[in-house]
Amino acid sequence: DVATYVAGTRALDREPVRDIESMVGLRCTVANRLSPCGMVRVRGELWRACSLDGEANKGEEVEVVLQVGLELKVKRP
Repeated sequence: DVATYVAGTRALDREPVRDIESMVGLRCTVANRLSPCGMVRVRGELWRACSLDGEANKGEEVEVVLQVGLELKVKRP
């Protein structure tokens, strides 16, 4: 119980994230098919993404060209 209390207290005391770092320019891997939207893996995290230049298959490398909120717009490099 003590360990749970300590971990919970630390989590609640953290400063909230106010600004998401821009992903523009990063290369990422398609996690599931983009036709035109799907998921990509950026820095080990899954992000919703839409392809600006057609479909992209799982495993392809794409580049982030625009970030709109929590959605990424990608194209082939």
